[in-house]
Amino acid sequence: MKQIALCVFLALLLYNPHHAMADSFEFKQKIGDKFRFISTTREEVYQNGKLIQISNLVDRMASEIIKIDNDIAWHNVTFNLAEEIVDGDKANQLESKRLQWKEEEYTAVFGRDKRGKMIMDKKYFMPSVRDIPHFPEIDIQEGYTWETQGNEVLDLRALFEIKEPYEIPFSAHNAYFGNANRNNKTYKLFTVNYTFSKRVSIDGFEDFPRDYLLKDRTNVAPAAKAIRTIRGKSSQVIYWDEKLGNIAAAEDEFELRFELTNGEVYLFKGKTYSEMLEANVLNREETARDVEETLHDLGIEDVNVRVVDEGIAISLENIQFAPDSADLLPSEEEKLEKISSILRKYNERDILVSGHTALAGRAEFRGPLSEQRAAAVASYFIMKKVRPANRIISRGYGSSRPVAGNDTEEGRRKNRRVEITILEN
Repeated sequence: MKQIALCVFLALLLYNPHHAMADSFEFKQKIGDKFRFISTTREEVYQNGKLIQISNLVDRMASEIIKIDNDIAWHNVTFNLAEEIVDGDKANQLESKRLQWKEEEYTAVFGRDKRGKMIMDKKYFMPSVRDIPHFPEIDIQEGYTWETQGNEVLDLRALFEIKEPYEIPFSAHNAYFGNANRNNKTYKLFTVNYTFSKRVSIDGFEDFPRDYLLKDRTNVAPAAKAIRTIRGKSSQVIYWDEKLGNIAAAEDEFELRFELTNGEVYLFKGKTYSEMLEANVLNREETARDVEETLHDLGIEDVNVRVVDEGIAISLENIQFAPDSADLLPSEEEKLEKISSILRKYNERDILVSGHTALAGRAEFRGPLSEQRAAAVASYFIMKKVRPANRIISRGYGSSRPVAGNDTEEGRRKNRRVEITILEN
């Protein structure tokens, strides 16, 4: 329900107070800068006080600064979301868990000045928290506090069928605590706390344009009509990297409460942990040549390497599964083990595993089958500790991305593939 891409926080217990001079804070931003945030959230969902679901969410945000205009840095951002759902009455049963990556990536563009104030079109759902952190223009000392304005943006499409981002302003209380140690590194520590409460109205329609409602009052909003009040709160701890001029890590403990006109109450509560990952610029041509040479030396056949927009794609053509299933044949594990040795050379890069089918068989089976086969390969890499689960994305494209014609067996063989992409960012 709530994925926080820009904010993450860890532990006040690690904070070591000491007397310090006043410090100045701002985001250091230049064209071409790239960075990633990996956020993991454990969220509990309650209906009328009863636990109905536990979700483990993974949010991968990759950002690149594409231009700077009047000290505003414009970020092009891609989000990938995954969710592991556990039924509330089966929380301790392993078989109740399932990991599901969302089918499509989500992209957004926003501007941010050096102090952290963001400029963003209202059409974007993410990032869901705006203007955090927002630094004062003066130098500050330990213990300094200040107030800033921000916005929480809710995605209510799945829950309440509201199709547009729902924005709620808040006032945030910020505090600076000086140096803090985390993983043997020293960072600057901030806390950010805020609450919000939004009364939609008794009938749920006051926030929506009247002419829009009059056109189709019955269909606009079973969703909007159901919501009476939205309340929320967030307590964040932010670790700031002075050298990078950016957030290094953070933690957010949050609650989001929906009170409906029929008396029902839904409560979402949890914790989000986030961390920024850096990687040097990928020399794509050189990397592709190195991968090709290694594949040749390892004797791996039916493999194609090419430079793509996302990075370097290793295409395993005609990879063998049991017929009409996602069960890898034993003979393929040797091939994947060799591929694993290549991927470990680029351990700072995340991986995208994508499944593809030929234009054959029933159309409704192609997408799910390609997704399942990609997930099977991704699971192998996770099991072999090539990457942790939150740094491997799997996705199925069915027959929508052919690399050859489907009118010959040779073309269909090339299209029936799994691709492993070493991601640029």
